[in-house]
Amino acid sequence: MASMSSFVGSAQDLHQDFTIHNLPLGIGETWAGDGKRTVFSRIGDTVVNLDALASGGFLSGPILSSDVGRSALRSNSLNEFADLGPNAWFELRQTLQRLLSSEEGVLRDDKAAREKVFYGLDDVVMRCPMEVGDYTDFYSSKEHASNVGAMFGRDPPLMHNW
Repeated sequence: MASMSSFVGSAQDLHQDFTIHNLPLGIGETWAGDGKRTVFSRIGDTVVNLDALASGGFLSGPILSSDVGRSALRSNSLNEFADLGPNAWFELRQTLQRLLSSEEGVLRDDKAAREKVFYGLDDVVMRCPMEVGDYTDFYSSKEHASNVGAMFGRDPPLMHNW
């Protein structure tokens, strides 16, 4: 993996889970906001508002700068972004890594932009990232799996590798 570092100070900590190499996505809302949920990422102890990045023109790739891409980053779940597929995921990861890199000055040198895009961990409350419909995994619980096995007449109700 190529050596890459970020200008975000807390991302340099070797014990930090969210470095420039691990930029997770999630859905959250700001405490001071209007309750609108949007897509965020995290680097170090900083939460990055991806809708604000898109609105500010920082996401200029062909997918993320399109109406569909911007809509996905304004969404209140990650479903719309997930539906865009691997090319969009790759484009977002590459763009975020470039923007957050110590080599790139676009955000690093623009305090006003950082104030619109960056939040502290305590300023954002994270929510369920995906909307999952019509699915229940009864096999995630030993009790449910045993009951289903018994209903199908298995003896013992659970397979040896459950």
